[in-house]
Amino acid sequence: MALFLALLAAGSALFQDAVELGPGALAAAEARLGWRTLFDGHSLAGWHAFGKPGAAAEGWSVVDGALHHAAAAGGGDLVSDERFSDFELEFEWQVAAGGNSGVKYRFADERRLGRVLGPEYQLLDDAVHPDAQKPETSAASLYALYPPLEKQLRPAGEWNRARIVSRANHLEHWLEGRRVLTAEVGSADWEARRAASKFAADEFFARVQPSPFALQDHGDAVWFRNLRARDPALPPEATRALFDGQTLAGWTLTGKGEVGLENGELVGKGGDGKGFLVYERPLADFVLELELKNDAPANSGIQIRSRLENGLVFGYQIEVDPSPRAWSGGLYEEGGAWIQSLEHDEFARGAFHPGEWNHYRIECCGPLIRAAVNGIPTCDFREAKVRSGVLALQLHDPATRMRWRNLRLWELTAPKR
Repeated sequence: MALFLALLAAGSALFQDAVELGPGALAAAEARLGWRTLFDGHSLAGWHAFGKPGAAAEGWSVVDGALHHAAAAGGGDLVSDERFSDFELEFEWQVAAGGNSGVKYRFADERRLGRVLGPEYQLLDDAVHPDAQKPETSAASLYALYPPLEKQLRPAGEWNRARIVSRANHLEHWLEGRRVLTAEVGSADWEARRAASKFAADEFFARVQPSPFALQDHGDAVWFRNLRARDPALPPEATRALFDGQTLAGWTLTGKGEVGLENGELVGKGGDGKGFLVYERPLADFVLELELKNDAPANSGIQIRSRLENGLVFGYQIEVDPSPRAWSGGLYEEGGAWIQSLEHDEFARGAFHPGEWNHYRIECCGPLIRAAVNGIPTCDFREAKVRSGVLALQLHDPATRMRWRNLRLWELTAPKR
């Protein structure tokens, strides 16, 4: 009870209601994560007309905080002034009924080619447009090359949330928090698909870095908002170790099970009920990195922004699942149900290596919770409760045997004193 009251008091001191930011604005914690806004919600600053750097763009305007191209307005593609090599790009989009557009990236100088020729995240009204009859040209596809799988698309006139990840030769398209495709530029599969496509004559297709982004003028009405990007290689920050390798200082075991020390590692053994190794104070916006290893096939988890009740921890949990189901890195509501499983994400299910050391990275930033296992994104949830809460390592049941090491924390908002 004493631990619960201390955490509750600290959490009350730390808690702040989320501030409603204007269009194009970034919270301080998001900026610290490297995000840069590409559209300020008020003007076309940072964008230029296709092939005309510095020239005013025609056919594009700002309507109710969204970047808009009206049907048959002309003007051509809208190209960002800024260029990126490896990147994560996020944006929301909607098209009018029957509409078609796209977001292009990793393309050569459009002035030399006379066109924007690069990978395209297809934007489409699948319910009406004939391109949807082919999966590889439907919404969220890597246009004409890779179809999206298990997508959840909102209809024309509603906002869809998209994400593009580009790291070295690896590409990912996400839709509504779910990875819908992956591709490896230059792989045998990639080259076979490219050779059978309209891009067969361009051997440098998708190999251009750095590159701007292009919003396509396909002649139909399309809207964009909340465009932002970051380089996945974050700037160096002063992280803090949460485990000194020698003591349990800063941690308290609640519930069942045992936790000890061995070779500079935390070693956990499950008991006849759930147990949790709880960090000494609540956390709100942060990045946590750690390594963990299962010595037995039973599962475990990492509790974040959670609450302590009657000796147990409830709330958001990033899963550790060594079983054949392989949902490690998914988001679970401890004491509730799955929020984001890996049921439809075969790529993510291969990230965790049972019986070996695995690297976890967890980001909590405002309403966003993300996780990656061994560098592979596994969770992307943008409706999280913005709160300070318990950080804990779970001992799930008597069969659980876990090891943890190299726990490091980067707080995105300074704790209040």
